[in-house]
Amino acid sequence: MNGGFAMRRWRRIACWALLAGLVLSAGCGTPPAADEPAERSPYRAEFDQLFDVWRSFLDELRQVRKEYAAGEPEQRQELTERYDQMVKKGNALESQVVQAAVDAYVKEPEENEDLAFFLMDIARTLLAMEEYEDALRMSQILVDNKVGDYSAYYCAAIAAFAVGEFDVSERHFQVLDKTGIRLAGRNNPLQAVVDECHANMAYYKEAWEKERKIREQETIDGDLPRVRLVTNKGEMDLELFENEAPNTVANFISLVEKGFYDGLTFHRVLPQSMAQGGCPNGDGTGGPGYAIRCECYQPNHRLHFRGSVSMATRGRDTGGSQFFITFRPSRNLDGGQTVFGRVVRGLDVLARLQQRDPKPSLDPNYEDTLPKPDKILEARVLRKRNHPYDPKVIPIEEPDEITKQIQQEFMPF
Repeated sequence: MNGGFAMRRWRRIACWALLAGLVLSAGCGTPPAADEPAERSPYRAEFDQLFDVWRSFLDELRQVRKEYAAGEPEQRQELTERYDQMVKKGNALESQVVQAAVDAYVKEPEENEDLAFFLMDIARTLLAMEEYEDALRMSQILVDNKVGDYSAYYCAAIAAFAVGEFDVSERHFQVLDKTGIRLAGRNNPLQAVVDECHANMAYYKEAWEKERKIREQETIDGDLPRVRLVTNKGEMDLELFENEAPNTVANFISLVEKGFYDGLTFHRVLPQSMAQGGCPNGDGTGGPGYAIRCECYQPNHRLHFRGSVSMATRGRDTGGSQFFITFRPSRNLDGGQTVFGRVVRGLDVLARLQQRDPKPSLDPNYEDTLPKPDKILEARVLRKRNHPYDPKVIPIEEPDEITKQIQQEFMPF
């Protein structure tokens, strides 16, 4: 079908439908048995009604996918358009179903224990898709209602850490430490995330306190430059740290005003890491034809939190036009890459970007197997300070093809 995001949304919707079997087996969306109370609360009744509509919609969506798989090439364009429209409808319906489940569970948690399973699986799915803000809200609802599933505490702790709620994250980890419960499954990848959170908690609590104070003052001053990235997955507004990285910001604004980023892609999007863009070659080997000096070695350099905008480099003073946006705190990058801004609107767009890694491969057809990258349709300056933005640059020679291959092997970060 058309586009990676549509496929991701389908997998999310289908996953929730499968997980909802727990709810269905408990009688959700069906009339109560003879030995059950004849009436349910209006909140539960609303959920049951919406769930039936959602279930019918999923059946229709599956049918379109079957028709697409069996259809002739001339039919597939029409089916693709129909499918995409249905996914948009499904997104809205999905939100209604989830909110109805939350309302019913919060009003009567003991009477709706089956919905706790449903909501817990949604929280896990949101966490896996790196929709951390929603994952935290969902898991926190379960924790607040003292759900018996301790994985809710894991979801809340990991999501809170990702979004910078370090005190909340630490509190949930303390509960888990007292129980001695670890994540189930041998070599569970989330356990590595948990261990990382534990190891870096003290560092980030101190770092965030400093960052919070800086951001508060920046809000009061209200004069930092801002740039809007209009992508095919939504808009993101970036606030640029001119106070700590003036030359990097001057370079970025200069390129934006020249239209350099318009039409370029997010060529490299790695899970639990970052989205990288700004390469005119679309593979990580290109730039503006010059380099700028790093500003991450200054004592007042900013650190990497969720939504930080940072320069991609191959070493000291090799940055140019490529940048990346972090999905979560990344201590390993602090002091090595120049953080020159943060996302102040549109963080949800990050989870929608197509994941891909254009790394070298022995397979000659590897590039053809990569999903289509998402694009920056337009980048424009929303505001800037009243002075010229002329970066100090370092002239460089255009690399030959062999050098480009070596550069691609050692992707910038």
